[in-house]
Amino acid sequence: MKRSTWIILGLIAVLGLIYLLTREEHISVGVKRLKLPTFSQDNVDRVEIKSKDDVVLVKQDGKWLIELPDSGGTRFVRADQSNVSSLLDAALSVRHSHYVTNMKEKFKELGLEGEESTLIKISASGTPVWQLVLGKNAVGSGRYAKTPEDNDVYVVRGSFWQLTRNGLNDWRDRDIVPVKEGEVTSFKFYQKGEPYISLVKEKDGEAWVFDQQQKVLPKGFRADKSALANLVRSSLNLKASGFVDEERDLKMPVAKFIVHDGEKNYEVLFYAGTNDTYLAKRTDDPQIYEISKFNFDRINKPIEDLRDLSLLRFDRSAVVKLSLMHGKDKIVLSKKDNAWHIDEPASLPAGFEFDPVAADDMLSMLSGLAAERPANLSKDQAQNPHWQNNWLLELTTDKGDKVHLYVGKSKAAKDEYLAKGNVDQEIYIVKGARISSVLSGLNAFKKEEFDLPPINENTKGFESLPVDVQRKLLDAAAKKKKL
Repeated sequence: MKRSTWIILGLIAVLGLIYLLTREEHISVGVKRLKLPTFSQDNVDRVEIKSKDDVVLVKQDGKWLIELPDSGGTRFVRADQSNVSSLLDAALSVRHSHYVTNMKEKFKELGLEGEESTLIKISASGTPVWQLVLGKNAVGSGRYAKTPEDNDVYVVRGSFWQLTRNGLNDWRDRDIVPVKEGEVTSFKFYQKGEPYISLVKEKDGEAWVFDQQQKVLPKGFRADKSALANLVRSSLNLKASGFVDEERDLKMPVAKFIVHDGEKNYEVLFYAGTNDTYLAKRTDDPQIYEISKFNFDRINKPIEDLRDLSLLRFDRSAVVKLSLMHGKDKIVLSKKDNAWHIDEPASLPAGFEFDPVAADDMLSMLSGLAAERPANLSKDQAQNPHWQNNWLLELTTDKGDKVHLYVGKSKAAKDEYLAKGNVDQEIYIVKGARISSVLSGLNAFKKEEFDLPPINENTKGFESLPVDVQRKLLDAAAKKKKL
């Protein structure tokens, strides 16, 4: 090859390299980019959102409030502090996507004029530190945007919901009780002015118990500590579904609760509203809230809803023997080397295949077995008056302790049984569906054959399964196809 040819090839290579290294710079020359300022969130003390419904947020004494017009001028209500913080984070996260136009006649079409536009202005000590006008959603993703003092329109990306939300009420603080669950030491609920539920924290503990002021509880009542905790938690976490800002003549409250945090009482009164709502008001706050009937019913509970209806108490890991009576037949399972075996009957029916997992499933069900209600012995009668003489189920622990469940079919209801466990000596009503496995005798431990539907790579949802599960299902389907 001639020397001149080598020189020409070398020049081409150099020029190509120069092009690759500089092409981005050449392409970007003259292209406009939106550059938004940064700001310190700690210094921000005012946010204005001008749209269909204007929102003005102001910071006073470190707390964000909403400025509302009032007949006498202006009043302030509490803002959701986390929502305002999310707005400021979202403003700092808005990013340029691409330039669109600077033609004013396009502004209305792009939603940057009129009711479809939203101006967000963030200020510190009276000086705007960040401003942006948002328009319609852009094709693909992002929204059209511009700064108020400039005609250049861009598409920007960001968390626009956090910036604008749907309206004024989305910025309001919906918490009714300004105290956290861990801070509360007592809880009292009143119905029609009369004390109904009175709870305190257990000494040196976190569990709730009825205190000495509690009215007499029903006979044999065992408190469900989980239900007590849920009652207090639901009351403290009560959220407003709406707000009543005009003056309202509130009549006699239908209920109220008082919580104490060790220093102060917080009293919340409830009034009848519409068919689907109630009104709530704290005695130390003029704001009236709307709450849904569903949320009110969660705290306005009958005392029976706080009863512990568990029937059995045992340690599942300690059970080494499980016995069932099914008519005159006795079924006995024992656990050896951490595996369940059938001891009785000695010979199993033809075609019966034992499923050891079923024994663990039964223990799991029994450990959480709860009754429907206490039995009313004047009405709830058993078909067999001697049902308590013989147990239906017996559990034996590794220490030789025995746990029994006695069950008798109800005379009155088709799917109800009278039952007594080892938690107490009370008699309860339990649904037959809850103890169907215990009532089915040996069949409770029979391995069930499931008819696997046709499965392949195109089956809906198949691709979302773990790879090893996919493989097992395909292998099982292939084996079934060969049969």
